[in-house]
Amino acid sequence: MKLYFSVLVSFTFGNVSGIDRDKSLVAIKPSGVQYEKLSYRDIVVVDINGNKVEGRLNPSSDTKTQLEICRNFPDIGGLAHTHSTYVAVWAQVMKAIPCLGTTHADFFHGEVPCIKVISDSSIIKDYEMETGKLAVGTFNILTILI
Repeated sequence: MKLYFSVLVSFTFGNVSGIDRDKSLVAIKPSGVQYEKLSYRDIVVVDINGNKVEGRLNPSSDTKTQLEICRNFPDIGGLAHTHSTYVAVWAQVMKAIPCLGTTHADFFHGEVPCIKVISDSSIIKDYEMETGKLAVGTFNILTILI
């Protein structure tokens, strides 16, 4: 709800997930639910392979992407996927966000990378999983550089 009230998401776009590493379970926002109507009762729980464990609704359409990232980065406790206006516009430029000040540097080392454009063959194969793989590849390279 903080994403919604901070105007970091609009309509039903974006989501948040949290992972319980001991149980290999992920709680995630359901797909297509408007934030102003969202309740904690709507949250969907899936296992690390994406099988629904709990919830009456479908998990976010981004679940496969988030699970791929969680599987590859064991220190992550959850993810926030936003659609803020400025970040969405910047992403269309397809350039990394440069580090221009100390506030950025306090929270992120160097520039924030932009994931490369997904190929048509990856879209056809499994768009959400392949998007996760692109993110993992981008951030694996980044962790090597730090």
